[in-house]
Amino acid sequence: DRWFGQAVPGFPHRFRLQAKGEDFSIDLVVDSQKPPVVHGVDGVSRKGQASGETSHYYSLTRL
Repeated sequence: DRWFGQAVPGFPHRFRLQAKGEDFSIDLVVDSQKPPVVHGVDGVSRKGQASGETSHYYSLTRL
């Protein structure tokens, strides 16, 4: 299975979400009704002890 999401150029609150599986696919364009919710300190989520072991974590709600 494969999925991804991306912002739609020129529309700061619009996102395109796509998913493909063996027997299905879906392609959605959604508009966010609220700003992103940033989790942790500035959206950084630590994954380990080393400085590069992090990811950015935020949620898009009310799509």
